[in-house]
Amino acid sequence: MTAVTLTTTFMVIEVIGGFASGSLALISDAGHMLTDSAAIGLALFEMWAADRPASHRRVSEVFHVLIDGTPENVDVYKLCHEIEELDGVTIVHDVHVRTISSGYLSMTAHVLADPAVDVLDSDNQLRSIREIVKRHGIHHTTIQLEHSVVGCDQENHHVDHLMATEREIRKKSKLASFLTHSH
Repeated sequence: MTAVTLTTTFMVIEVIGGFASGSLALISDAGHMLTDSAAIGLALFEMWAADRPASHRRVSEVFHVLIDGTPENVDVYKLCHEIEELDGVTIVHDVHVRTISSGYLSMTAHVLADPAVDVLDSDNQLRSIREIVKRHGIHHTTIQLEHSVVGCDQENHHVDHLMATEREIRKKSKLASFLTHSH
């Protein structure tokens, strides 16, 4: 507690001195001391909360929600793998699983459908994906079902390998179409 008091006192003195003398260096250092005081204060609060198990757990949950962290009870890799095992699903990317409120989870994801799958089958794919997501304890799902990786490179989803695969599929499809129609 003494550290917070001393740091905060010197911070106030530096702010007053900085404004009085027009010293940007003192004001800037006071800003650094503000973050130091906040960090020490947060550490002291955590130590206090640690003495109260239920309170500490609740504080941790709230902090996890505030930093938009993935819930610990959700295995995102397993979830994505199960979705990718569905017929017609090529890959799942840009996945975000978060806690909206205590015990209420949400997921957003982009799902690339196999280009050979009929677009009209999208409703069945989405229904199957939502069933898998629900089994993982996630209550709200927003899925962007894609039939091409075009545009994904602009969203920085690291899909260069997908774009190369799609180009190969299109080349093979054009070649097959050419061979079929040339006879």
